[in-house]
Amino acid sequence: MMKKTIIAILALTLGLALITIQAVAGPAAATVAAPKTPGPHNTPGPHGTPGAQATEHAGQHGKHQNFRGTIAAVDSSSLTLT
Repeated sequence: MMKKTIIAILALTLGLALITIQAVAGPAAATVAAPKTPGPHNTPGPHGTPGAQATEHAGQHGKHQNFRGTIAAVDSSSLTLT
């Protein structure tokens, strides 16, 4: 009895794996592509990205803070911990 159960579980697992592989690698998956963003002079690629200027200012937002406690009250402008 135990042998039949193990064979049934293995067959079910193998069948589901094959179905999943077929769904992921099907022809519809190859045809779906993200649209290209036009760059300067209608060339593919991004344009007007902030680049290095954004990373220069990334550390100016302050240091992360971790708070511990139980939430006692929540308002639209405050959070009270006990």
